[in-house]
Amino acid sequence: METLNTYLAGLFAGVPDTAATRKAKADLLDLMTDHYHEELALGKSEAEAVGAAITAVGPIDEVLAALDVDPVETQKSRQRTADDAIDEKSAERYWHANIRYALLLGAGVAFCILSIALAAAFGLQDSTIAAVMFFLALGFGVAAIITSAMGIKPERQRIAHRPLSPATKKLANEKLENYHQAYSVGLMVGILCCLFSVIPPIVMNAIANEDLGAPLMIGMIALGVFYLVYVQTISNGYKRLANRPVA
Repeated sequence: METLNTYLAGLFAGVPDTAATRKAKADLLDLMTDHYHEELALGKSEAEAVGAAITAVGPIDEVLAALDVDPVETQKSRQRTADDAIDEKSAERYWHANIRYALLLGAGVAFCILSIALAAAFGLQDSTIAAVMFFLALGFGVAAIITSAMGIKPERQRIAHRPLSPATKKLANEKLENYHQAYSVGLMVGILCCLFSVIPPIVMNAIANEDLGAPLMIGMIALGVFYLVYVQTISNGYKRLANRPVA
């Protein structure tokens, strides 16, 4: 039975995947299975029964004609898909854009968090300066996030719904594998920064300078979040292409 499934999979390779196609494939499998068992009942060997069942299907052109699918158009469709595949140069361009996106996005989120630390630190001396520093940092963070989104959007649209060339698929898998160590280190640094952020308040309190404890704690959290966002975004960029099908 596995032989019949394999034969049908090859027979329908490149044929548009539609509801009608899937139904026809299932019907053909039922027909071939019945024919296979009929041949076995007549005393034929398994190999002979499989051969007879396959012969009963007929040429692929006749099958496509019964489905109202133009074989020539199907071939053209496959060719267009291959021509539209993402090559290595396009993939590298997207990855470079994704690294810039990761840097800006991480910095933007970090500055939004850091704005609270700056307000707390400068608020010890002058509330006006604290407000100015808060809105400056917050404005920079929001601007960085918006800029990052605007920068990556056209690059994502350029590769949207496109398969990969075989060489690009191999390159994407290599990139993802090679980045795993850097990703793990960045993830660990980010988590440790967040966990150890409780240390500055303890130290500052011990040296009688507790007012700086909270700003330093928030600053470490901002740094940790930057690392987490940065490495995760880059990793997602490699995964985005590594998970694409090959043309």
